Amino acid sequence: MHVLDTSGSLCKHGEVPMKRRCVRWAGHVGFPVVVLLLAETFLPACSSSPSARDNEIDNLSRRANAGDAQAMYEMGMRCQRDLDLAQGRQWLVRAAGAGSAKAMDRLGDMYKAGSGGVARDYASALEWYRREADAGAAWGFIALGDCYSQGLGVPKDGTRVAEYYARAFTAAQHDAQRADPAAMDALGNLYRRGLGVGQDYDLALIWCRKAADAGDPSAMHTMALFYANGLGIEKDHAIAMIWNRKAAAAGSTGSMMNIGYCYEIGLGVDVDCNQAKAWFERAAASGASLAMSHLGDMYMSGKLADKNYAQATIWFHRAADAGNPAAMRNIGTLYLNGWGTTCDLREAQSWYRRAANAGDMDAKRWLVEHSAL
Repeated sequence: MHVLDTSGSLCKHGEVPMKRRCVRWAGHVGFPVVVLLLAETFLPACSSSPSARDNEIDNLSRRANAGDAQAMYEMGMRCQRDLDLAQGRQWLVRAAGAGSAKAMDRLGDMYKAGSGGVARDYASALEWYRREADAGAAWGFIALGDCYSQGLGVPKDGTRVAEYYARAFTAAQHDAQRADPAAMDALGNLYRRGLGVGQDYDLALIWCRKAADAGDPSAMHTMALFYANGLGIEKDHAIAMIWNRKAAAAGSTGSMMNIGYCYEIGLGVDVDCNQAKAWFERAAASGASLAMSHLGDMYMSGKLADKNYAQATIWFHRAADAGNPAAMRNIGTLYLNGWGTTCDLREAQSWYRRAANAGDMDAKRWLVEHSAL
């Protein structure tokens, strides 16, 4: 018999991994939750040799090439974590074609945010979310509700918002009873946000913790939000950081960025802009356009020692190419002020228009205020 530990490595003979034994012992003697999480996060699991890891990858690849949708999805996510974004996207598209709702959701999120190696494209995001919803997945309904609520690629429509959130709650309730991690995470988030049901942080915590314990990266990220913001629980940035690290290790770019923000402003850790930069670069390498844009901000503002407009320009253009509106506006600002380039009002206006057309409100205000130029 094999037992799968929380890090994903297999231990022979059904032996409980060391960190799991430590967690059980700490819980038995009444240690606080932070000790339990630290044990989960930092104590080593049973070791696996390179040949064992190679065998695991080979087995996953064989299953994926044989048409296993879950294996295709796992290959896609593994490629994205290894920064092979093009190959990762190909596997995710194949997984979605084989019926993986998780792959559809990931692809929708990539196009919505302009991440994972694709440019922001709300029409493509909506297409993937609709396919996910058609498959009966709660997250597809939530995403569609969010798009109609915010007017992303579609006109705002309160009636459809209410319909999609209600359908999300029904689907999440049904699938969560079958211990589906994505459904448990969805149900927890519906309770957290009060969508399709009354807001209830206690139930939200219960369901998100179940999903996080089952290895769902999104749920781990949400657990960090609970502790960082004190939602139904005492605010604790140390525990939030632990959950963010667990989620980041599982591939959550949102948690990578959260860790970067914490180091940048000293939230639960000492201020360390070099550590912040490293985490934003990790998220950017995973295709997060928001991280690329933020790196540009850091170089432009001088948070990384002296101001470096050349590096700021590089990062803003990478983010803009991925569809990030704030980056487009900031390129306009560079041209407007002649920072790292010649002052060019016409070029600045062109970038502000691109940013405004992509939905950036600051760019829209600038164009109104300077319409006489």
